[in-house]
Amino acid sequence: MSPEPVAERPWIPPDYKGADPESTISTTLRSWADTRSRLVDARTYWVVSVATDGWPLARPFWGLWLDDAFVFATQPSTRTARNLEANPRMLVHLEDGEDVITVDGHAEQVGQADYLDPWLAKYAALGARLPEDDEPVDRVAFRMRPRQAFGWTLAAFPGDLTRWRFFADRD
Repeated sequence: MSPEPVAERPWIPPDYKGADPESTISTTLRSWADTRSRLVDARTYWVVSVATDGWPLARPFWGLWLDDAFVFATQPSTRTARNLEANPRMLVHLEDGEDVITVDGHAEQVGQADYLDPWLAKYAALGARLPEDDEPVDRVAFRMRPRQAFGWTLAAFPGDLTRWRFFADRD
């Protein structure tokens, strides 16, 4: 497991109060342990990649938060795979819009053997399966090592707005 990321309050405009005009920015930062647990337990992850023409692309995937990185697979002919091959910057967003977690970082292509068993264990009840021995496997796997993450809840925003910075030499 990687070292814990550094939690901090990101800058927001001083007059930005969120939904409640009486709210004030507290010093309460969110817990990385709770955030990691939500990343591990999530079922669907929204993956955002960037096309060569600069347009963002968001697609839902089943994936894993494994060894403090996000791992997912797709067919190599998909726009997501082609985008990540050309530009490895990506963002992952959980489904929940009221308890928000986003993580951005750089994707790298990895072998499927390292994540296949945990992925099957997580998604077998939803119909995930291994291909038959004679079926071709046309998948490419990507691992995103995080650069930074953001989290907040709609109910407490901006009071619980937290950014985590990870220890890595990434831009």
